[in-house]
Amino acid sequence: MRCGYETFARKHSKLKMINDLNKFWYLLTPRGKKSAIRLVFVVLLTAALDVLGVASIMPFIAVLSEPSIISKNQFLASMNDLAASLGFRSEDGFLLFLGILTFCVLVLSLSLKIFLAFLQVRFTFDQERSLSSRLIERYLGQPYEWFTTKHSSEVGTVLLSEVSTLIGSGVLPLITLVAQGTVA
Repeated sequence: MRCGYETFARKHSKLKMINDLNKFWYLLTPRGKKSAIRLVFVVLLTAALDVLGVASIMPFIAVLSEPSIISKNQFLASMNDLAASLGFRSEDGFLLFLGILTFCVLVLSLSLKIFLAFLQVRFTFDQERSLSSRLIERYLGQPYEWFTTKHSSEVGTVLLSEVSTLIGSGVLPLITLVAQGTVA
C-alpha cells in the first residue's frame, strides 16, 4: 500500500512542477521569454565548458605522472605536435603547454559561471519588477468601488512581499536547479 502511495505522490509532484512551470511561462512577457531562452543557452554552454574543464585535467595529470604516454596516445601526440608548432618543443615545454591550456579552460569555465550567476540574478529581478508593474497596473485599473472594499496594506502586501516571495523562493531556486542539474 505504501509503495503505491509513494509512486502516486512522486508522479503527482512531477505533474505539479510541470504545471507550475507552465504557469510561470505564461506569466512571462515576450521579452522575458526571450531572456529565459538566452539564459538556458548560457546554462548549456556553461555546462559544456565545465565538463571540458574537468576533462582537461585528466590528460595533464596523465602526462605529469608518465611522460612516455605522449607517444602512445594519439590525442596527446597530436597535442604535442600542436605545442611544438607553437614553440613548446621539449617534454617540459609540452607539460607547460598542457598546464597553460588546462588553466585557461578552467578560468574560462569559472568566468562563464560568474556571468551565468549574474544573468540568473538579473533575470529574476527583471521578472519581479515586470510582474509587480503589471500587478500595480491591474490594481490601478480597478473601479473606485473596488478600492473601498480593500485595505491598503493588503494591496501593498501583495505587491511587495508576495511577488518577491514567488520570485525569491520559487523562480530563483528553480533556475539554480536547472543550471546545476545541467552541469551535473
